[in-house]
Amino acid sequence: MAVITFLSDFGYNDHYVAAVKAKIISQDPDLNIVDISHAIEPYNIAHAEYVFGSVFNEFPEGTVHLIAVDTHGSKYGKYHAAKYKGHFFLLADNGLLSLLTEGQPDQVVELKTDFPLMPFPAKELLAPVAVYLAKGGDLDILGESTQNFRRLMNRRCASATTPSPAM
Repeated sequence: MAVITFLSDFGYNDHYVAAVKAKIISQDPDLNIVDISHAIEPYNIAHAEYVFGSVFNEFPEGTVHLIAVDTHGSKYGKYHAAKYKGHFFLLADNGLLSLLTEGQPDQVVELKTDFPLMPFPAKELLAPVAVYLAKGGDLDILGESTQNFRRLMNRRCASATTPSPAM
């Protein structure tokens, strides 16, 4: 059974999460949608990376991950589908992809869209693409292959080894 995970910064106080899920279910009611969280702090890429990065590897290969964090804040109006370690990621070009894949996704395509500044990209673009990929669709059909995506540096602390004092 195909799995789509859903992570967003939409919160739980309105209809946005339900609208995206309704779009997915209306296209294929048999898909399994797993909510990771919708309580990501608005526009907080680091929070999304921490929550999603802590769990995505627990899902089976072939899982489609719809990540709707900072989708309206995408200053570039671009959205990507990427493959990394057998998983598919769908998200805005906001730097999150580079953090999740340590800058090295296996494959990235810029999603084709007729409307670069959509009012609700998670529902209008990412949800239908998630269904397409979950049904075994080909990533190459979705857009032009690219390595041109926003890259951010991860701010994790590196573990330092302090030499023992000589006695």
